[in-house]
Amino acid sequence: MMDEQPIAKEARPFVDVKVLLPEDGVIRVESRRLFGEPDAPLCQRFVERAFLAPEIEGVVLASGATPAIELRFDPTQYSQRQVLDHLAALLDAGDGLDGGLARLSKPEVPSPVTARDRYGTVRYYRYRHRVTGWRVVSDRVGAIKLENPVLYRKSVLCEAIERELMSVLGIDRYETS
Repeated sequence: MMDEQPIAKEARPFVDVKVLLPEDGVIRVESRRLFGEPDAPLCQRFVERAFLAPEIEGVVLASGATPAIELRFDPTQYSQRQVLDHLAALLDAGDGLDGGLARLSKPEVPSPVTARDRYGTVRYYRYRHRVTGWRVVSDRVGAIKLENPVLYRKSVLCEAIERELMSVLGIDRYETS
């Protein structure tokens, strides 16, 4: 009689990723492991990879009961399938910047501290090759209005920005609040 050995099951890594398509122009990816802590290296790497895709205009990292990231793009120019395929290729490329990733200029994503609102939600916006927590509310010739949730109820920070704006040539009038 032969001794029967239990067959070891192949170990699979725990995957808690759920991809949702809530509306045109938005791809929502839920994962406690990936997005539970926006400051974590894994989350930051995902955000950097997402911004390698030129289709992505903005990212919202929402903490809470179900941590998630919302990737925002222009639905008049790209389909959800196109964006998902491109994003999958970027994420699948690994950490090495060889092959296709070597050609892409890696956008510098600032720390979540610079884009976090009082509820813990982190919002990043892309303006050409710049990723930032600042949002352009309105712009016209000679004037621009910006918003950043970090400034909410931070008068000391607003005063520091005003001091810096005083010394910038071409800025005649400014206001922070």
